[in-house]
Amino acid sequence: LYARDRDGRWRGAAGDTVSLAVEFSDGPVAYSVSPSGQSSDPQSPHFNDQSKLFAEGQWKRLWFREEDITANTERAY
Repeated sequence: LYARDRDGRWRGAAGDTVSLAVEFSDGPVAYSVSPSGQSSDPQSPHFNDQSKLFAEGQWKRLWFREEDITANTERAY
């Protein structure tokens, strides 16, 4: 859901969305972007971390192989 802000610009107001592109080759190769980010906590670094990517038409890589996941993991529980 989008709404206009006080300046007349469109802003995401509610809901979740993601764009995903997948290439099925020798192992999947995938990219995604979420216009809002991955957290609803305004204090999180992931609150709106993908907004700039989305606005610039860029994507982030998704990882499938164990070594890629490990190399790109921020935190594990």
